[in-house]
Amino acid sequence: MVIVDSSVWIDVLRKHETPGTTAFKSLASKEEIGLGDLILYEVLRGVTPADRAEKVTSYMLTFDVFTMGGRDLVLEAVHNARVLRSHGVQAALVDCLIATFCIISGSRLLSSDHHFQPFVDHLGLVMAG
Repeated sequence: MVIVDSSVWIDVLRKHETPGTTAFKSLASKEEIGLGDLILYEVLRGVTPADRAEKVTSYMLTFDVFTMGGRDLVLEAVHNARVLRSHGVQAALVDCLIATFCIISGSRLLSSDHHFQPFVDHLGLVMAG
């Protein structure tokens, strides 16, 4: 499964041609695309006006939505944040939860955000695309 980060979803919804949207189109035709609840929040909070928000919500909910939290995931995310901090990296909360979800579930992450590179370098996150 491939979890698609908000950085790519935003470009997909805006119909921007980027390496991320090209990879999304290719992956969506042959692999399961997953959507994290935190990513859904990040995308939907920026959609206006209300009638567009309803359309975007309907479209996004056609994908499987996963909970990116819970006790066990949070405890592992705390561990991962400490590992990164030992390497001089201060990871953002949401990025840490998303990356940890992908690592634990064995999912690949499709993102245009460079903030995930330390998770690749130090924790084994696998990127898609």
